[in-house]
Amino acid sequence: GHIYIWETGSGNLFRKLEGHQEAIERLVWSQDSTRLASLSSEKAALVWDIQQGKITQRLDQTIAASSEEVFMPDGSAVETEIEAQAYDADFSPDGSYLALGGKDTKVYIWELESGETARVLEGHMTDVLSVKYIHNGKALVSMSYDGTINYWNPSSGEKLDEKSYPGMTSMVVAPDEEHLALGEWNGHIMLWDTLNDLPSRSFNGSSDAIFPARFSPDGKYLASGADGDLKAVILWDIGTGEELERFSGHNLDVSGVAFSRDGKVLATSSWDGTVLLWDTDQLEASSNQLTPV
Repeated sequence: GHIYIWETGSGNLFRKLEGHQEAIERLVWSQDSTRLASLSSEKAALVWDIQQGKITQRLDQTIAASSEEVFMPDGSAVETEIEAQAYDADFSPDGSYLALGGKDTKVYIWELESGETARVLEGHMTDVLSVKYIHNGKALVSMSYDGTINYWNPSSGEKLDEKSYPGMTSMVVAPDEEHLALGEWNGHIMLWDTLNDLPSRSFNGSSDAIFPARFSPDGKYLASGADGDLKAVILWDIGTGEELERFSGHNLDVSGVAFSRDGKVLATSSWDGTVLLWDTDQLEASSNQLTPV
């Protein structure tokens, strides 16, 4: 349940954050990089002040537990509780709110100053996997296992639009906010033109479900990983659809990908406990391999 923050230039450990008791599932930076939100399987979301290394907000029981009916072999039905868990989060551009989605079908918007729920958005039928503020915080987009993407007014809670894309496993909003990269169970990635509501390109580099994926800051490239045997990250040219490089170096599945703000470095993490830094200018691995000490 520890968080390690590394200096990418030197490879030195900058800070170790301790506050979670169970595995950490997701980390999200605020736009000014002064705060970090961490989500874990213990049903708590923590917000950290990075310079001080302290927790500023503990959003306990963030995603409400629910129950479902399960049929036993003899045909009888019993109610079983579904554990609450947050899967994704995003800070509003001004840093005032944190949107969370998770296992109970709802999107929660928390006011960070008070630590209170400002809004609960209801419209998905199953787990909410991705949430992202767009249009300078005036809209929020959420994606669910039910194959829908919803657009919301985060201030009023009104659902502005709903789109259906069956088979999705992940969603990433492009920097231009006019395209979505939709990962699918079959290993395909669909680049979707949201203005014309049409697919503009398809990428296929794996036969397994696409989970971690990120656009480069300039929107020219997409880095994607997958469950299963890939154990690598593929870098795609958005304009041509060409596979530029496969970054291989992990021994287990890739769990996350992220570009530096200038787009020159790609960080990849794996369930093998390592983080690798890749020079995307030279398309070769840098010498830094970061492993918690």
